[in-house]
Amino acid sequence: MIISKILFSLLTLLTFSVANVLPLSYSYQLQLLDQKNSNANSKYFNLLNYFNNDYNSIKISQIPIKSQKFIPNQISRDDRESWIQEQKTVSFRNILNNIGGSLTNISNPENNGVSVGAVIASPSKVHPDYFYQWTRDAAITMLTICDYLQDDNFQNISLIDLMESYIDNNYYLQRLSNPSGDFDDLSGLGEAKFHVNNTAFMEHWGRPQRDGPALRAITTIKYIDLLNKFNNGEIKTDDKIFNSTADIYNLIIKPDLEYVAKYWNKKSFDLWEEIDSFHFFTSMVQLRSLYSGAQLALKFNDNQFYYYLMENARSLNDFVVFKSGYKQPSLDHLVETPSLYLSNHRSGLDSAIIIASILTHDFDLDVNHLIPFDINDPLILGTLYALISDMKYRYAINHNLISLNLGVGIGRYPEDIYDGTGFAEGNPWFLSTSYAAELFYKIVYSFFNNAEDLRINPANFKFYKENIINFNQESIENDIILPFKSSAFNATVSNLLSYADSFLDVVHSHVSDEGSISEQFDRYSGYMKGASDLTWSYGSLWNAFRWREKVLVLF
Repeated sequence: MIISKILFSLLTLLTFSVANVLPLSYSYQLQLLDQKNSNANSKYFNLLNYFNNDYNSIKISQIPIKSQKFIPNQISRDDRESWIQEQKTVSFRNILNNIGGSLTNISNPENNGVSVGAVIASPSKVHPDYFYQWTRDAAITMLTICDYLQDDNFQNISLIDLMESYIDNNYYLQRLSNPSGDFDDLSGLGEAKFHVNNTAFMEHWGRPQRDGPALRAITTIKYIDLLNKFNNGEIKTDDKIFNSTADIYNLIIKPDLEYVAKYWNKKSFDLWEEIDSFHFFTSMVQLRSLYSGAQLALKFNDNQFYYYLMENARSLNDFVVFKSGYKQPSLDHLVETPSLYLSNHRSGLDSAIIIASILTHDFDLDVNHLIPFDINDPLILGTLYALISDMKYRYAINHNLISLNLGVGIGRYPEDIYDGTGFAEGNPWFLSTSYAAELFYKIVYSFFNNAEDLRINPANFKFYKENIINFNQESIENDIILPFKSSAFNATVSNLLSYADSFLDVVHSHVSDEGSISEQFDRYSGYMKGASDLTWSYGSLWNAFRWREKVLVLF
C-alpha cells in the first residue's frame, strides 16, 4: 500500500512521453518534480531520491523524458565527418606553414626571412599587417603542438625539433631590448610582438601585455612535462642554447615566472590589445603559470622560489575570486574588464573569458583543482550562454539559426567595432566560435572522465531550458541531478554533443573550399574578413576537433 501511494504521487508529479529516438539526440520532456515533495533532508533535488533502498526495483532509466529536438543544419552528418577529417589535416598543416623552420614553411616563399622557431600570426602583410610574432599567439600555437605530441606519444621528431626551436628562439626574444623595457629588470618580457626576423618592433603599440610571459611559461612547462613523461627528461636536439630541462627552467621559464610574480598586480593591455587595465584572461593565465611554475620549481629543488611563487599565486587567486570585480553579485556571467563594466562602457561579456577557462585548465594538470573557473563552473557556462544570446541577434548572419537551437557565430565581445581592417562593425571570429565548440566538448568529456552526474542548477537552468531540455517551468530553486549514464543523462549529453557540433557547422559554412581560415567572417554576408590564414584560427579549430574525438571515444 505504501509503495502504491508513493508511485501514484510520483506519477501525478511527473509528466512524460515516449518519443521517437533520433540518430544523435533523443526527444524527451522533463517535468520538474515539486520541490515540496522532494526529500526534505536532501540539499539537492535528485530524481533518485524517490528510489531509495526500499524501492530500488524502480530504475531511473524507466522514466522517459523529452528533450528539445535538434533541427539539423544544411550539412549532413556524412559531409560533416568528411570535412572534419580533411579540415583537421589542413588546419595543422597551415599551423606549421606559419612557423619558421617547419618542413612546410621551407617551401612557402611568403615566409622567407622568418627566424627558426618564430610563429607568425598570419602571412598577411597589408590590410591588415599581421606578419609578426606575438608572444601570446606563439605560446598558444605551440601549446597546440604540445597537445599533438602528447596524443602522438612524443613520436614526431620534426615537431619535437620545432618545439625546441621555439624555446630556443624565445631565449633571444626575452633578452632583446624593446620599447617595453629590458631583460635586466624583466620589464622587456611584457613586449607584445616582434618582427619575424627577431628584431624589436619600435612603433607605437598597446604595451605592455602581461599575458605573454605567463602563456610562454605555461607552454614551456607543458613541454618539460612531456620530456619527463616520454623521454626521461632528456632534450632531443643538440644545437640549442640549452642542454637539459634544468637549462630550460633556469634560462627561459624562470625569468617569465619572475616577471609574472613581479607584475601580476599591475595593469596590462588585454589580449585584444585595446584596453590598459586588469583583465580576467590575463589574471587567469598568470595564475596557472604561477601554480604550474611552483610545482616545477619543486622538481628542480628550487624551494625558495617555490614558496615565492606560491605566495604570489595565493594572492593572485584571492584577487581573481574576491577583489578584482571579475565576479559581480548581480550577474550570471563573469566580467573580462571590470573597469569598463563599472564605468558603463561595456557589458563585461567577452569570449576571452571562455578562452581563459580553456587554456588554464586541463584534465591531467596537477594544479587543476587550485585554479578557479574551470570549464564546468556555472559562471563560465553562464558567460557563454550570455554571449550566444547576444550574438545570435547581433549578427545578421546568425538570424536564420535563432529558432533552431543551433550554434551561432561568436565574436569577441558585444561592443566590438573592429572589422578586420578598420573600425566600423565587429564580426564573428572563427577562433571564438571554435572555442565555444571546444568548451561544450570538454564539458561532456568531464562527465565521462570523472563519472559525474549531470547537474542542472538555478545558475545554468536558462541555458539548458533554451537549448537542451524542454522544461515546463521558467525557473528552479533546487538542483536537478541526472545520474551518470542514466537514460536522462545519456539523452542530455547527446544533445550537448550535437549542440557543440553545430558550432563546427558554423565554421564549416564560412571557411574556403580549400580549408583556408581567416580571422573573422562578415556579420552580414558570411564571407571571410581580416587577416588571412590566421594561425590562432587554425589552432583553435584543431583543438575543437581534438576534443570532439576524445568525447566520441568515451561516448
